[in-house]
Amino acid sequence: MYSVNKLFVVLGFLVLLSGCQGSPAPTPAAGPLEGVWQVIARTVADTDTGSTEASIQPGLYIFGKRHYSMMYVPGGDPRALFGGTLNEVTDSEKVQAYDTFIANSGTYEISESSITTRPAMAKNPNFMTGSHSSVHSYRIEADSLWLTTESISIYRALPGGFKATTKLVR
Repeated sequence: MYSVNKLFVVLGFLVLLSGCQGSPAPTPAAGPLEGVWQVIARTVADTDTGSTEASIQPGLYIFGKRHYSMMYVPGGDPRALFGGTLNEVTDSEKVQAYDTFIANSGTYEISESSITTRPAMAKNPNFMTGSHSSVHSYRIEADSLWLTTESISIYRALPGGFKATTKLVR
């Protein structure tokens, strides 16, 4: 009987100690961009010529609390496959692969209607030096996100009056 009473005393003490721990810190609410977004459409308009090109090429954007990662294929054509095995890839094929892929990751900040990304790493090494960034206006409706390029700091002006809008879904 003594050991049963001792057991109840120990259990009671543990219950009291667990109550002194306090409640866990609340988890911050997820931001509006947080999650994984898949590119489903991309429209590029050249404001100088008035031409518009629409494409649906693979792409994925991932937003965490402070960090992002994006990879996508710009343009309307699928990426060309290499002609031989990996160790037989030509310099021309390497250039084509480089030119048909966008990738960068880093931190981001959002305001009421825009998102500013600052790459820590990027396919283009010039984009990850100094204080480069890109700014997109954004709009979210249900599970859809539209990003429109406003500026990219490695360009003085976006080439050819370039204006791209990308539609993504969760």
